[in-house]
Amino acid sequence: MLTRVEKTMSDSKELHDLAIKGDTKAMTTLKELADKGDAESQFQLASYYYISNKDGGKSSKAPAVRYFILAIQQGHKEEKNCLDRMSL
Repeated sequence: MLTRVEKTMSDSKELHDLAIKGDTKAMTTLKELADKGDAESQFQLASYYYISNKDGGKSSKAPAVRYFILAIQQGHKEEKNCLDRMSL
């Protein structure tokens, strides 16, 4: 049985993957969760913005940095590594 944290991580990753494929409802849900303070959703949303920018999308680095920082402030371990790798 999955713990609450594992379930949130799984759901956030699934939403991220759907958003990358253009699912606007998944993107909206992911952003809502991130804006409510869910660290894993913040990480996945930051990753989405970073990938969109990296692949020539219309997005800028600013939203990715914002959500990476929010997740770092909550102790999410992967954000610091991602933020360090971004060329700001």
